[in-house]
Amino acid sequence: MSDQQQAASNRKVVFLLPPEWIRDDLTLWLVENEYEACCFEDPQLLSRVIKEQPGSFIYVNIERGPDKGEWVRVLLGLESLRREHGVRLGLIAESVDRQIIKQFYEAITIECGILSGFPSRENRREVANRIGRTLAEYKARGARRFVRARCEERGNATINVKRGTDYHRGAIRDISSAGLACTLPTLEGSLELRSSLSDVQLMLGTLRCSVDVTVAAVRGDSPRLFVLLYASRPSEATRKKLHTYIRDTIQWGFERSLQA
Repeated sequence: MSDQQQAASNRKVVFLLPPEWIRDDLTLWLVENEYEACCFEDPQLLSRVIKEQPGSFIYVNIERGPDKGEWVRVLLGLESLRREHGVRLGLIAESVDRQIIKQFYEAITIECGILSGFPSRENRREVANRIGRTLAEYKARGARRFVRARCEERGNATINVKRGTDYHRGAIRDISSAGLACTLPTLEGSLELRSSLSDVQLMLGTLRCSVDVTVAAVRGDSPRLFVLLYASRPSEATRKKLHTYIRDTIQWGFERSLQA
């Protein structure tokens, strides 16, 4: 990936062997702040992730997996590969051992710093803010303002629109915190640009929510793809469901790519 392509793309924030609170809470916080975040548990896949996620930010939990001395050797061996693919490294260490930390800093390049000492809620908030500052510094969002989850292959996101007394069901192709793209086969001949739709039902896996939308674009012929933007800011509960589904779908796609 060229520097121009990296600048335009939304680069992933990837956690290897993360603590539970990072996997469950911090990844959601990152998606809420329009960063793509995902996790994996197998250190042997690290070189593959570096190759397949150029420009990404990878945080490695050195408290799990190999012992710390072995982690130094593994990460040192991946230095040139990281440079080749523009991947920046951060470390996670719940307990702080100054001598070990010094050993890591002397041996390898750690662009994103070492996250440590976060058992309390206050410290975890500071860890989130530190990551946010690092990602902002490196312009990790790229040119895209909103994280978009491609859900067509996952096949568990649908839309239900009521017009008059009739209900029209469609498939959601992708979704973000700003809107979605979908097919609505039974409305292809009647749904026009700038049409307003109220109380549109979204079925996102096991999550259900409703939104008001405006038709912002219509693409293609058959099937037609309708781009719908939320007409007003969704409620806090709805935004939580949207972000949770987006986070989970990004994770699903990431895991699927590692199984290919």
